[in-house]
Amino acid sequence: MESLDGKSLKPQIFNPDQKVEKPVLTVWQYKNYAVRSKNWRYIHYRDGSEELYDHTNDPREYYNLAHLPEYKKVLDEHKKWLPKTEALPVGSKEWTGDKYERLIEEWERDSIPVWLK
Repeated sequence: MESLDGKSLKPQIFNPDQKVEKPVLTVWQYKNYAVRSKNWRYIHYRDGSEELYDHTNDPREYYNLAHLPEYKKVLDEHKKWLPKTEALPVGSKEWTGDKYERLIEEWERDSIPVWLK
């Protein structure tokens, strides 16, 4: 569709063996990104935390490798695909938080909710 932003996956669907030059970037909410390459998935959250999964050996993502020094090169390779500038949510002039941040603030203020204890 011409009205959508992004690159069509149609060539890969019809030719799965086609070489892909760039990894896929996924955005969830504000400043939360995932970079998926052939064998890896790197996740960067807006709080600065990270996850790295080796899909060759761990396709179900049980083992986060982001904190291990031997994966720094893989981590750095995937970080370079993160956006250089942040886009605010549509219609926003500044970031004022979202429902998740408000929920965390509520928990910190009122203690942990009963259903999590």
